[in-house]
Amino acid sequence: MKINWRIIIPCLLILTVLLSGCTGTATGTNWPAVGASADAAFLSNTNSVYAVQLNNGTMVWKFPQESGRTMFFAPAAADGSDQVIVGDYTNKLYSINPKNGNTNWEFTQATGRYIGSVLISGDTIYAPNADYSMYALDLEGGLKWKFTTEQAIWGTPVTDGKVVFFNSLDHFIYALGAGDGSLVWKTDLKGPTTGSPALGEGLIYVGMLDQRLVALRADSGNILWETATDDAVFGTPVFKDGKVYLADLTGAIYCVDGTSGTIDWRSTPSGAIAAGPTLMDNGVVYTSQQGDVVAVDFSGELLWMRTITGELNGTPVVAGDLILVPAYKGDNLLIAYSFEGDQKWSFNPPKK
Repeated sequence: MKINWRIIIPCLLILTVLLSGCTGTATGTNWPAVGASADAAFLSNTNSVYAVQLNNGTMVWKFPQESGRTMFFAPAAADGSDQVIVGDYTNKLYSINPKNGNTNWEFTQATGRYIGSVLISGDTIYAPNADYSMYALDLEGGLKWKFTTEQAIWGTPVTDGKVVFFNSLDHFIYALGAGDGSLVWKTDLKGPTTGSPALGEGLIYVGMLDQRLVALRADSGNILWETATDDAVFGTPVFKDGKVYLADLTGAIYCVDGTSGTIDWRSTPSGAIAAGPTLMDNGVVYTSQQGDVVAVDFSGELLWMRTITGELNGTPVVAGDLILVPAYKGDNLLIAYSFEGDQKWSFNPPKK
């Protein structure tokens, strides 16, 4: 029997949210997610977003200051200047002052949840929403354009500066004009995907829940090749120097040639991986659901592995010389490692 991921995945996420709403605890039961600027990490967890200093792991502020019924699942995005953008689990998108945690503005025209992070590119904020729409805003929160698909949009879009690319749960990948939201092309991937596409050297790469990596031409949307994986690919692939790196739910990690789709190497250093990998200067970092942080070099050789208590479902983020790892059900919500695998600090919200 073929699994209907379009039904199964939303049901699992809804169940997670309902459970977290029942607990009302500071640590929460949904998956924390992290974004970063040059000097701070921004941790989305249950009812709050926390700003944490990168140099020592100290909390700078909490948003909102008084926790209410608002919930955050999406990672925050920083534009490098005067705002951090994050959407909540109702229909609000917030611009937050990175210095003090005050609200700059709110965008409330969406009608669904924000699950994926926004993309900030130039003078535009691209915000995917579960109401089936991609919203393009100016830096003051004004709506530039809106494009609607046939299903929810969970993944963060990518852009080459002229075209914006994103996946929808309707099984299509879309290419829109970055300036006006006009449809350039759309392609039926003939299967479900929840992650974001990766862009590299004129090609788009998409990891699929039905056990495939798909490569498309960025200019036309034509499918160039497909490569089978051992299990579902939930996370977003990454691209570097002609190679695509990704992982699946068996815990297998792959390096795939970006032009031909040939698997250069495959290894299974840990357990199931639901998140995408992150690039370092000397390799790639993965996190497994069983609590392992795994770093391999670009040839697939293990650099180091660290094990924490709890589950690792969120994608790690590289910020400066740190690897930021959000954790679920563990001793700490956020852990910072050096590129050599040394723990630099850990963070938990202060107790009430």
